[in-house]
Amino acid sequence: MKKVFFSKFSGTGNDFILIDKKLNHDFALSNFDIVSHSARRTGIGADGLLIVDDSEKYDFDLEYYNSDGSTGMLCGNGARCAIYYAYQSGRLNGKSASFINNGIEYSGEVVGENIAKLKLQPPAKMKLNFKLKAFGQMISASYINTGSPYVVIYSKDILSDPDKLNSSFEDVNDLPLEIIGKEIRWLPEFQPEGTNVCIIDVNDEAIKMRSFEKGVEAETLSCGTGAVAVAIIVSIKNEIQSPIKVHTKSGDILTIDFEFNNKEFNNLFLTGKVEEIYKGQVLI
Repeated sequence: MKKVFFSKFSGTGNDFILIDKKLNHDFALSNFDIVSHSARRTGIGADGLLIVDDSEKYDFDLEYYNSDGSTGMLCGNGARCAIYYAYQSGRLNGKSASFINNGIEYSGEVVGENIAKLKLQPPAKMKLNFKLKAFGQMISASYINTGSPYVVIYSKDILSDPDKLNSSFEDVNDLPLEIIGKEIRWLPEFQPEGTNVCIIDVNDEAIKMRSFEKGVEAETLSCGTGAVAVAIIVSIKNEIQSPIKVHTKSGDILTIDFEFNNKEFNNLFLTGKVEEIYKGQVLI
């Protein structure tokens, strides 16, 4: 077995194991290693794992894995944590960062103490106001891909009792997200990729979000690309202007900025808190 040095990061409650290849020579990680060390009771515990490496063309290279070992998607909060780590580890010339993840170029910057900002690609595959069948009823939903796919649903559009028309969930914290989210995540119309699920409350005071993430297969305390998906859907349906603040389950706020011109979203940014919780070493 070999010692591997790591950092534990949190991006507004989304938590990650971060491994720097520069500190871990001849580093290799199996799917079993990812799953076992992401486990909450028998491992380090995390929603996902970040691997940061040097790059000739960019400030760094980023690999992201969900806690079940799956990959191939953008994790907004994870990317923000990696940007902050790259700043801490001296990889940046100043506070701006360019990096590559899954073959796609991204950029971001450190904008304050424990605050990192990510620029995302424009969203894709948006579909508004369709019906899906879940939780014993037909539910109004929207779909968008912001680097990872999301179904966005307003809590008021879900009935607590399908036989009672006036039984809508008025508070997003009252609904059984683990049950509803898991069912929607596996619906045939979203396969084989599957989908993440964000359920929201929108009122004059705040946009509150809860997120069920595929690859974690559970509710997470925050979801960066999910917050971006929510902000875009809400901006269209509720005619709310950028910047949009989304309140996560952790209690932290994610801020989403964008430009909307000619029915296109550009200059899309995700900003929020980042914390390095601790450093350690583990045997792999």
